[in-house]
Amino acid sequence: MHLRQYSSDWWKRILPFAIVILPAFFLLTPGCSDDPSELGKGLISPNDALALDMVSVSGVADTSFLSRVSTPDNDLVGIYQDLEARAVMQFSGFTSISSSSIVDSAVLVMSIPYRFLDTVGTLSFTVHEMLNAWSQSTFTWDTSNIPSEYSSTPDTTVLTNIVSGDTALSFHIDHLVQKWVQNATTTPDGIILLPSQISSTLIVGSITNSTVDTRPRLRIYYRTSVSDTTTDSLILATTQRAFVAHAPQPNTAGDMFSQAGISYRCRVQFDSLHIPTRASIARAIVQFSLDAANSETNVFTRDSLVVQLLRRSYYPFDSLAYATICAPTIVNGQKIYQGNITQIVQEWITREPNYGLVIRAYGESTILDRFALYNSSAAAGLKPRLIITYTVYK
Repeated sequence: MHLRQYSSDWWKRILPFAIVILPAFFLLTPGCSDDPSELGKGLISPNDALALDMVSVSGVADTSFLSRVSTPDNDLVGIYQDLEARAVMQFSGFTSISSSSIVDSAVLVMSIPYRFLDTVGTLSFTVHEMLNAWSQSTFTWDTSNIPSEYSSTPDTTVLTNIVSGDTALSFHIDHLVQKWVQNATTTPDGIILLPSQISSTLIVGSITNSTVDTRPRLRIYYRTSVSDTTTDSLILATTQRAFVAHAPQPNTAGDMFSQAGISYRCRVQFDSLHIPTRASIARAIVQFSLDAANSETNVFTRDSLVVQLLRRSYYPFDSLAYATICAPTIVNGQKIYQGNITQIVQEWITREPNYGLVIRAYGESTILDRFALYNSSAAAGLKPRLIITYTVYK
């Protein structure tokens, strides 16, 4: 019993002494300082110092290559010089009309806020029925070249002049809609618009807009019977839409090309970086100079590029990471696109093989801009450039 009483009350006996002694102990004990203690002096080399350094390298190799991409939720059609765009679209809901009804008219209305390259000109195309199921996420130019994908006989031919005030394009597809209604086909495979190789001088259409619904509308006017004098109507919006585009790959000495819609991309590699593996990249800026004379842009251009780290050294160069936007600026009268790729360069230094960068148009899956960028064979001041600032212990 006496032992238990002592073990529970011992702290009461030393508490007055602790209140006096402990503060004095902390006041007399030396704290941390800039100089290591005797114990830590052997852990830090007196020769180590944090140094800031910079290296600037130019592009030494590059190539432009084709990378087919899908262009969902957009519809462009027409021809500008050697660039052709085809639109494919699908509607659903035709069984809302009785199969015995008479279709008097079926008008497809496309909004056309987008134009390439000019804003006025002639547009000509034919409308063909799609014969197979398709997906807007996988439909490509190559798909549109398969004869069995659509009817070889056009349902409608369209020829019109586009002027600056036009906001929409409309045309009839009465015969097709009458067939879909009579066959009670609620979701037919849709239609494809193929531009004329002779008459078209521009490309028009609409692209995805987060605030405005730009989908094409099909306005159907019908009667329930031949004797019926009352006309009813039904409006259907597209459930799928896409465009595909193609043009010969540009080949101009001193340039590499990135073109939206098709899409052409660039791969560029830089001279050896010669940066220590222990380095920490403080900042890495990549710059590309624009050859405006060989570019094709207009008021609708999304004037930026996207660069990405390339993880494989072979075509189709589609293993990519760390997308970075390169915004336009003017330096000494020259338009350049530059972006901060610090993360990419740090990956090169620490673990990723340096296979270079892939450059693509910012609006690659929506519009048709073509950017001609000076390549590694251009004059020294116009070549792709990478400016790196880093820190390292020396």
